[in-house]
Amino acid sequence: MTIANTLSDFLIDCDIDYHVFPHDYSESAEGSARAAHIDPARVAKAVVLATIGRKHRKYRVAVLPATRDVDLERLNELTDEPMEIAKEYELTVLFPDCAVGAVPALGSAYGLPTFVDESFKARWDEIYFEAGDHEELIRVSSDQFRRLTADAQWIAFSQFAGSKLRAH
Repeated sequence: MTIANTLSDFLIDCDIDYHVFPHDYSESAEGSARAAHIDPARVAKAVVLATIGRKHRKYRVAVLPATRDVDLERLNELTDEPMEIAKEYELTVLFPDCAVGAVPALGSAYGLPTFVDESFKARWDEIYFEAGDHEELIRVSSDQFRRLTADAQWIAFSQFAGSKLRAH
């Protein structure tokens, strides 16, 4: 598989200079980082969230470093909207040109509101994220990543991997 068409079109439309990094197959952002010999803290993983208790669920994309987990309790407090991790079958509808579990960290490319964890602010010169498959990462400069996520809500909602409240 190659870079998802929706993602590729979005990057081109936004005039983003990016590089594709192929790597051995991996089913996690942290595993992709290891396979590509990249610090996992530089890899932005996407966790798709869905509202709870509604007939018609609303979806959001939470973007955070591969070394961290979503603190759902904190995120729910900050947004005052109870959310849970979206089901796998929901991902196939929301991201039809992506392999399941290889969601790109750019919800806006798919028309979804996005939260970006503040831990990405001024930390790295380059950010990597899934290309829509399990064998490629996209590299952009941190300035370009901020441009791509300009419409996102930047808030602190992650915790170190392995903490009590865990969602990945």
